Amino acid sequence: MPRYVINASVPEACVIIESDDLQLAELTDWAVFEDGKGTLLAVPRDQVHSIQRIDPEGTPPPTPEP
Repeated sequence: MPRYVINASVPEACVIIESDDLQLAELTDWAVFEDGKGTLLAVPRDQVHSIQRIDPEGTPPPTPEP
């Protein structure tokens, strides 16, 4: 499952976001996170210190237990 940590300009505003089909669209002034249902989060680029993917890429989602 894709997971990102968004480090804001101020430490109190850091966020972790995840979704089964999460994608990051980097626009000129915005970082936009979307999945199959639409936009989940949009952050102005000037308020973001860094964005880092923190899941092992390509890891299949966990299998639900019966």
